[in-house]
Amino acid sequence: MFKIPTLISDNEMLDRAFRIAVGDFSGNVLLWKDGLLDKSLPAIMAGLDYCKPWTRDASFNTWYAGANLAPEASKNTLLSVLIEKDDNVHIGGQYWDAIIWATGAWEYFVHTGDITFAETAVVAIKNSLKHFETAHYDLSDGLFKGGACFQDGIAGYPKTFASPEFAYSGIEHLKDLKVKALSSNCLYYNAYRIVNKFNKALSIPKEDYFDIKAEKLKVAINNRFWDKENNKYHYLLDADDDKIRQEGLGYAFAIIFGVADEEQIEAICKNYYNTEHGIACVWPQYERYRFKDGDYARHSGTIWPQVSAAWVEAMSKAGMKNIVHSEIISLASKAVRDCQFYEIYHPETGEPYGGMQELDGEMIEWESCQRQTWCATGFINMLYKGLLGMKFTPEGLSLTPNLLPGMKSLELKNFAYRDAILNISVTESGKEVFVDSSSTGTINLQIG
Repeated sequence: MFKIPTLISDNEMLDRAFRIAVGDFSGNVLLWKDGLLDKSLPAIMAGLDYCKPWTRDASFNTWYAGANLAPEASKNTLLSVLIEKDDNVHIGGQYWDAIIWATGAWEYFVHTGDITFAETAVVAIKNSLKHFETAHYDLSDGLFKGGACFQDGIAGYPKTFASPEFAYSGIEHLKDLKVKALSSNCLYYNAYRIVNKFNKALSIPKEDYFDIKAEKLKVAINNRFWDKENNKYHYLLDADDDKIRQEGLGYAFAIIFGVADEEQIEAICKNYYNTEHGIACVWPQYERYRFKDGDYARHSGTIWPQVSAAWVEAMSKAGMKNIVHSEIISLASKAVRDCQFYEIYHPETGEPYGGMQELDGEMIEWESCQRQTWCATGFINMLYKGLLGMKFTPEGLSLTPNLLPGMKSLELKNFAYRDAILNISVTESGKEVFVDSSSTGTINLQIG
């Protein structure tokens, strides 16, 4: 079931962190039955302290490394969060971030070429988009309402949405959350685009509706979220917020999915705020969670590695090698120090830190959960996309390496790609190679 590669380089910390990441991932694959899975099959749990998948975790983990390391488990996980409703297949989970499933599904497909899965995926995405358009789309400005991607904690939102009695830790009680988030709207944009990508792969006629909706949403995002005066994207709209906050995933998604143009990308790279330990999930934090120096909110101000991983992918696309390298080194050093990938880190100390948030009527410091899967897969994605410059399409896999400063060699052996096994040896940055999706057998790639 597992297709585990081996990393050998002249950077011992990198090699060790990669082994730790693979171990954390492997230990979180358990038997699971839910959604469209009619029997217990291997699936990817969210982490050692979480005994189930979530839609967002299933999608991130498949996207970042699962489709490569354990494609069957990734497919099972994605299927387990689908639901049947009114004789139709829909994406399940918390409504504000469920649409990320489309991105995870597409990443699984370009890694594997699984046509049977693609047939299910495109139907689920179409049905879900139709539902979300009815339930959460605002005709007045062309944007989708709801929280931000993984931000299910109230500590990622203004005090307007928080209970004065600290009764809630999450936003589930806000059934009609009219706020609009950058990350989620970027994910909807990508989902619209993915429909016709699947249609093409399945030899289904193109449906103009989805491309038109994608373009309209892209325009709406840039019209409302982009602040021309400050050259920044807003994190939230219609939220009674008091600042232009920086959302790590929102910035990353805008770049990765092509919402931001070249001038906007240049402005983001120039103006973004970086903490001592990398990009924060949201910056600045919501100050109501700072009771003393060093306090940070669980869902704002803190370092979540799955956010860092998306940021590395975005910065790799933007050609910002120094940012890519610093984020990789920062997370690798933490994993080697702790012998695992924790869920969240403190932005000043870099120590595992769960952040401040309400729970059962009290304001407490939460735990940073252990062996968090999307942190481990996120680190692997940093190496795949940030150092090796991997780009997956239905046609094939391209690699344009970008080694760390001082590195002279990197080998990735036993890398499974569709029906081929790649042994990749890199001694030079900047050269591009391409592997066709129809390749089979063992292929030795020497780059440099």
